Amino acid sequence: MHPIKVWIDRVLTPREKDGLLAILLWWERRRFVYNMVLLVGGILGLIFLGISIELSGHDSPPDDDFVPLFGAIFFAVGANILYTGGLFAEVLLWAVGRGTNRGFAPYAWSRGLLFMLVMCFVPGVLNLPCVEDLIGWFISAITG
Repeated sequence: MHPIKVWIDRVLTPREKDGLLAILLWWERRRFVYNMVLLVGGILGLIFLGISIELSGHDSPPDDDFVPLFGAIFFAVGANILYTGGLFAEVLLWAVGRGTNRGFAPYAWSRGLLFMLVMCFVPGVLNLPCVEDLIGWFISAITG
């Protein structure tokens, strides 16, 4: 079996035990992987944003260098807050269902990671010239 397939299967394996500690350990053992995948996605997203800025022809002010850094820090904190939300959601499901939700964590983890990876590229996509023109047309159509 391919090593990446083995790794993915291992990360997405449902927890074997019930209880608050088992839930906490399942999520916290995967937080580093989540953050490393988002780090790579965030770097690629920033590169894509730089390319889209170049394509759009916008001149950024010389003192505007801190904005991507602030955005990256805000994104990382927000991603980890949402990650912790997945942990809390599973704890609530466990408290209500008492162990009937073992498949929730892999589902929520993978969907949350996919959502956050898509969010890495949203600023770059919104800055593309064709998207800017479409947004401008839409706003002018609404405002008359």
